[in-house]
Amino acid sequence: MSNKKDILQNAKIATAVWNGLDKDQREELHKYFHLRPTNSGITIITTLPFSPMRGLVEKNDVNLRKKLDDIYKELPILYSTEEGKAKECLNVLGFKLREQDTDSLEEAVQALMIRNMSTDSSLQKRLGAKEKIRFIASEFIFEQGNNRVDIIGYDGTDLYLFELKKDRTTKVEQVRKYVDYYNKNRALLVDILRDYPINPVKSPVNDLRGVMVMQFAERSAGKTCWDDLKKEHGVDIVFYEKYLAFK
Repeated sequence: MSNKKDILQNAKIATAVWNGLDKDQREELHKYFHLRPTNSGITIITTLPFSPMRGLVEKNDVNLRKKLDDIYKELPILYSTEEGKAKECLNVLGFKLREQDTDSLEEAVQALMIRNMSTDSSLQKRLGAKEKIRFIASEFIFEQGNNRVDIIGYDGTDLYLFELKKDRTTKVEQVRKYVDYYNKNRALLVDILRDYPINPVKSPVNDLRGVMVMQFAERSAGKTCWDDLKKEHGVDIVFYEKYLAFK
């Protein structure tokens, strides 16, 4: 079982290290990297399109700062159009790359959504959010189990718990279970996200909203069952098209 206090402590460490970077470093790194505090350390995650959601773990503030400095120095290569050199650079830096790019659609969509969601008016409009939904956390979880949230977003009022699927599914009760679980642990969730690196949630949280995200298909997106499922489980269902235009 994960130690929730360790996650909170690592969130504080990650935030202190991130805030200690120069403004230019933060702005450039944030384009394709974010931090994920866990019970065992702090994972640096990349959303680079050729290696989506790959990461490496650092155990303390000194090593985390050094690694972020190292990554920043290599950004001209990592952000170049030469994918082969960029992948090799990531590998040298210590990121765990896939040996084969099989079955990685969900990770590719997850990375693209993280990169774009803070500026995506279509997602805001589709969910009726008060403001654009900014990215907070990926693969968020308190402890080992079945409550790992793909993406957490925040619109200044509500938290959004996103579950991504590469195919269509009617099993949206999974998202409902996330909402119920984290509502029961609301105080701890708020405590952790208040100290979360990069985009902490400092304002009060009004509601937790579950959202199932699936790939759009003409033959299925218009089915009335989606509305029935939304009402039955109290969640939202959105479909994404290429480049993450939401329906």
